[in-house]
Amino acid sequence: MLVLYTDGLTEAEDPDGRPFGEGGLLEVVRGNSAYGCRALHEALDEAVTRFAQGTVQKDDMTLMVVEYSPEEH
Repeated sequence: MLVLYTDGLTEAEDPDGRPFGEGGLLEVVRGNSAYGCRALHEALDEAVTRFAQGTVQKDDMTLMVVEYSPEEH
């Protein structure tokens, strides 16, 4: 699984100006990667939204989660 994101995701701020950070990102990835790429993407999106608590962000956020599953023949 590959998680691609722009810095706007980790720099998302809560109402007190604290950033979500790489630690927040890693916590969500570690807790949700076993559920597949769609579930991980949704978990990251929800975690950042909850963290920001409606705070207007200063940067755009881009997130892509890719999973490779080889076909068995």
